[in-house]
Amino acid sequence: MLILMMLMVLLMLIMQLLLRVVLLLLLLLLLLLLLMIMMKSDKQSGRIMKLHILSGGSSRSRSSIKVKVILQGQR
Repeated sequence: MLILMMLMVLLMLIMQLLLRVVLLLLLLLLLLLLLMIMMKSDKQSGRIMKLHILSGGSSRSRSSIKVKVILQGQR
């Protein structure tokens, strides 16, 4: 009987650990999805910045915008 009780407790603990791991994995997946969405929006803003470069402006703003686009591309 004691052995059965011990096995039941072990099973309970293992199940709790598995649930925690699964929940953590789900959270990580959600974070990855959010990051992907953010990257897509970053790329869109990068395109907008490129349009601004084409449209013109002062030389200083052009160079800073180019740097931002390059930094976003590396991510």
